[in-house]
Amino acid sequence: MSGDRASITAFVREEFAPAPGRWRHAVFAGLGSTLALAVAMALQVDSFFAPLIAFTALQPHTLCNWGRMLRGIWICTITVVLTVMFGSVLLQVPWLLLPCFFLAVSGVLYVIPVSSLFLEALAVLPPMTRTLYVGVFHPDKMGDIALSMWSAYAIGIVIATVIGRLLSPEHPRDDLAAALAGSFRRTRERLRVAGERFRDLTQPASLPEQPPPSALSSRLLLLDRARQEGLSHDDERLLMALMTAAERSEATVEMAHAAARQAGEPTYRRLIDAALAPLLAGLDAALTDFERTALHVDRRAAAPAPQDSWPDLVGPLHGLEQRQLEVRRAGALGELDFAEAANVNAFVDALRGLALVLRISPTELEHIVAGDAGQRRAEPEPRSVLRLDPYAARFALKCGLATTIALQIPVAANVDALFSLIVAPFLVAQTSYGATIEKAPLRLLGVVIGGVLALLTMMTLMVNTNDLALWLIVFFFVVCACGYTVLGGPRVSYVAMQVAVTYLFVTVAAEPVTDVGLALWRAFGNFVGGVIIVAVFGLVAPDYAGRQLISRLRDLLRDVLALLPPRDAPPPPLSRAVSLQRQIGFGVADILRLVAEARLEGARAGIVPQDAIEAAGLAQRIAYRAVAICRARTAADLPPLPDALGTALVELTAALRAHLDILRRILAARHTMARPASRDYHRACLAAAEVAACPRPALGQPLQAVIERVDRARTVELAEWPAAATGALFAEVDHLRRIVELLPALDAQLVRMCLPRQEGFEGSRVQGFRTNVGLEPSNP
Repeated sequence: MSGDRASITAFVREEFAPAPGRWRHAVFAGLGSTLALAVAMALQVDSFFAPLIAFTALQPHTLCNWGRMLRGIWICTITVVLTVMFGSVLLQVPWLLLPCFFLAVSGVLYVIPVSSLFLEALAVLPPMTRTLYVGVFHPDKMGDIALSMWSAYAIGIVIATVIGRLLSPEHPRDDLAAALAGSFRRTRERLRVAGERFRDLTQPASLPEQPPPSALSSRLLLLDRARQEGLSHDDERLLMALMTAAERSEATVEMAHAAARQAGEPTYRRLIDAALAPLLAGLDAALTDFERTALHVDRRAAAPAPQDSWPDLVGPLHGLEQRQLEVRRAGALGELDFAEAANVNAFVDALRGLALVLRISPTELEHIVAGDAGQRRAEPEPRSVLRLDPYAARFALKCGLATTIALQIPVAANVDALFSLIVAPFLVAQTSYGATIEKAPLRLLGVVIGGVLALLTMMTLMVNTNDLALWLIVFFFVVCACGYTVLGGPRVSYVAMQVAVTYLFVTVAAEPVTDVGLALWRAFGNFVGGVIIVAVFGLVAPDYAGRQLISRLRDLLRDVLALLPPRDAPPPPLSRAVSLQRQIGFGVADILRLVAEARLEGARAGIVPQDAIEAAGLAQRIAYRAVAICRARTAADLPPLPDALGTALVELTAALRAHLDILRRILAARHTMARPASRDYHRACLAAAEVAACPRPALGQPLQAVIERVDRARTVELAEWPAAATGALFAEVDHLRRIVELLPALDAQLVRMCLPRQEGFEGSRVQGFRTNVGLEPSNP
């Protein structure tokens, strides 16, 4: 019992600790909502919409600026005008109202996603749905309610923008860059501590530490805010690449730190210590340079110091592995127990993973995400093509269906106080069914708390006094407390958001609400709307973030294959190659967003989220190499290749494509809409295991053949080539070499992700495959 109290106390302290700027942000959110309510009441705008817009617009995931404020008001103006025009006609044809309503809501959610354009979505959906809803009960009031909703939106967003500019005058790009620089700095310090502890043979074992929570969600919020503010393509791609590198580095260093805290015999550690020191020094230097690169993106920071030559991580890593092999062959580990061998191997494996992440320099990373600046200026800008996104379309259609079902309930019950039921679905829906299910109890808790607070406010204040100033003071403190709690962890934040929304729905009107029945109807509608979205997401094509991650990675590999055509076929046009590279960048951003939901789903996701981040980073690097090959082959007019060299290049490219196609087929076989742990899900995992057991084409031998052919021809057939053509050929061979090095790591990450260790349904079948490809050690 005492342990439970201690854990609860620790949880409360962690969630409600006054972090820097937290009270300030909460006060500004409460002040903005209270001012919006006061202005709306002064102008006799009968709507909860004004304080709701102000409160949501002042949340960390939303950024308010003057351009966005004007755009939102313009969108809201067009929405209310078109809704009154066409809604008046649709109300005369009831059988057409519901289909048009469903198509309108679904289309808006597809074109204006709530996850990234929340203010713009709120400029359309609540005014449109409330105007049509009121029109069903009171057709003559459609114009009045449309004007009221437009006024409320304008009041809320103007006040939120004014306060938001005072609250956050800096560019969120700089905040994200500073956060990433701090991440690399903390990772470097944690690696230094782990290395010193591992090499100090006198240190006793210590209790394992709780790893710090992942900051991926907060970084994604900053990235989304930076996009809303206006972020260049170069900065966006560089920041996404740095985010991926930071997340992967943190995960591998935590594994090294955990291994270093374990006790063990000093024999093995002493024998490899001399080979371990250079690798630790190189990793420290690499993390320092990554920190400098992040600070370079931060416009507020001083110019970073010039970067020295990039540290060699491959050489020290190979030296350490060779030293381990020598020690093992010499029989020096004959008396060593399994625990010590496993501990050292775990530490070395964590360093190996970190070296694979950091072996590419930040300078080359900038080229990966943006390409050479001179070449980009000479390249034609690819046209933007509106492609159907099946994931966004599925989400929009399900939200549209839930909202349409919600519309019919108050109409059938003839209760016009249930409007909160209609807006609840698209306000609380998550992009995956698993995350929606996980948050359903949290939503119920938030609705109950918000409803109780609203009823207490009514019974103790509103029925006893008509003093609006006193009501506004109480309203400020309640909303301010919600705003403070929203800045906590993801679960507590979600509950606090539902408390605030429910409190606003129930209490806000043109005057203090004293009708308890009306308040209960509003709270009930808010709750039922959440139930409807859970039911629709569970019954209509239930989806999980893990399944979406597999689909995104499958599409990403498809684009990589398009960037790497057979060597004897013409390369894709340069504009097409650049467009594919951009699509891959956007796909990686979606993968990072889905990882946060997959972590929330836990076992429901059916995958290992961290491995998805690793795989996305590796696939992005392979895509960069493929694009670079396309650029070189397009820009340089290569003379005919010697027959032997041409044949070797064709064989190497064919082997690379065959390997990538196997990985794509693994993801295609693993793809299923079935619920994790169900029979169909097991079948998909078995099918993926069968594909994964296919032999991989040999890559080392064809690569060595290409290098030997180039070496022989460079003083004979290639001697008469122009310098540009020779440079392009050599660069292509180097890019192919790096792809060969990256593919096995990508293979391992995808298999780990698709066939996680906890899957026991296929027993030794998959475990035997994992051992054969090196994912499970067969001996210490």
